[in-house]
Formats: sequence, C-alpha cells, structure tokens
Amino acid sequence: MAVAPVPFLTPEEFLDAERRSDEKHEYFRGEVYAMAGGTPRHATISLNIASYLHGALRGTPCRPYADMQVWVDSMQFLAYPDVFVVCGEPKLFPQRNDAIMNALTIFEVLSPSTENYDRGKKFMIYQSMPSLREYVLVSQSVRQIRRYELVDGVWSIYEASGSDRLKLTFIDCELPLDAVYEGSGVE
Repeated sequence: MAVAPVPFLTPEEFLDAERRSDEKHEYFRGEVYAMAGGTPRHATISLNIASYLHGALRGTPCRPYADMQVWVDSMQFLAYPDVFVVCGEPKLFPQRNDAIMNALTIFEVLSPSTENYDRGKKFMIYQSMPSLREYVLVSQSVRQIRRYELVDGVWSIYEASGSDRLKLTFIDCELPLDAVYEGSGVE
C-alpha cells in the first residue's frame, strides 16, 4: 500500500495550523514534527527557570518567554524552546505575533528522548540565529547545567553543578541551581 505524501507547508501555514492544534510541533523547511510530551519534572524545571528570570530581569530591558516559538530565518525553523530571553523589543515573525526572531539566550531542559537532538542538530540550527549569544542545556536527571557562550565567533562551554550558580553573561544575571531544581526531585 502506498503512503500518501505529506504536503510541505509554508511557515505561515504551519503557524496557522499550530494555533489551532492541541499539540506542539516543530517546523523545519516545510516539514512538521510532533514534539515529545513533557513530564512533571521537565515542567517544574522549565517553570523554575522562567520564574527566576522573570524576577531577576525585572527593571532591565530583558524579558524571559516560555511557551512561545522562535523563528530561525536562515534555517526555516520554528521551535518552542523551554525558556528564552529577549533583550530590547522582540522582533516578531513578519505580520505575526506568534514567533520571535531575536532570542539572546535559549534554555532547553534535556529529556532522554531529545537530549542528542538538543545537543546536536537543534543547537546547530540555533547557532545560525544572528541574535543568539547563549545556549543553556539543563539536565533533569542530575543537578548540572551546561552553558554555551558565543564570543568573537567562538562558542565556549561553561558548567555548573550541585549548588553552584550559573553566570549568564549576556543577560547579566546569575542563575542558582537551587532555584532551578527546587521541587523537581533532582538531588
């Protein structure tokens, strides 16, 4: 039995369909991919990061976002990072208000099913965003965060673990791991 081909969507068609969908999807060059479901631990860690940043960035030009898509124009990619930060006015996808194009710092909480993708292809795609300066990967199995920082065209890696504080250079704040993992069950 032949399988019917899946039609390619324009970014606008995808965003229209996503707005009506009960599930989240990613878009890459015309193709749509269902996202894996989250867990309570994943949701707790993501919410902790967004909540902490909301307070820490109050009074600055920077603002955290969650449950919002980013658009990577050069790669024709739309995704939902767990949390991301924009400093200054958000640059929206043309004629839309449902995707932001100028994330400065992106956080991904690693899941067993997506860890390799988040560390590999997704990071490669995000690197083509002109605005991106920090990419932060947060483990949900151990108290460990890895931050990638772009300076003078070179990505450097920094780690924090245990009860450390992670310095976020480009949004000028420190993220305590105790706040990130509070109530998550990660020891």
